[in-house]
Amino acid sequence: MASKTDLEEMFLDADVDKNNYLTLKEVCDVMRKCGYTGDDKVIKDFFSKADSSGDDKVTLDEYKAAISKAPPQLHRAALMRRVFKKFDTDGNGVLNRKELQRATAILGDHFSDEDIGILMEVLDKDNSDTLDMEEFIQAFMNTKR
Repeated sequence: MASKTDLEEMFLDADVDKNNYLTLKEVCDVMRKCGYTGDDKVIKDFFSKADSSGDDKVTLDEYKAAISKAPPQLHRAALMRRVFKKFDTDGNGVLNRKELQRATAILGDHFSDEDIGILMEVLDKDNSDTLDMEEFIQAFMNTKR
């Protein structure tokens, strides 16, 4: 899960009109920006649960309380979506070998072209010679750190 400071930054970034609460639209925007998925109904349900006072506004305290109740794997998947988007430098929705090699280098591992080929073979479930977001997320969700 994001740290207390990260949650506050997410909230402040989402509070575009700086009125110290979030509307449903602002909650939708911040959730999407931060890598959370789900249709509008899922986000509306989150908003309703977060709005503990029932005033159609979500304060920082309500936001932090609601986010902290979500399962850890939900936060991890959202983080992986944000990471994937940063590594997808050409923005085409997949990581090619060069992007994967750059990503692993950023993460501290310097793999040879041959190693990247092996990694791609293992992670690329649809044999496209690229990693889509779901393949990338599954690789990290199944890794215990």
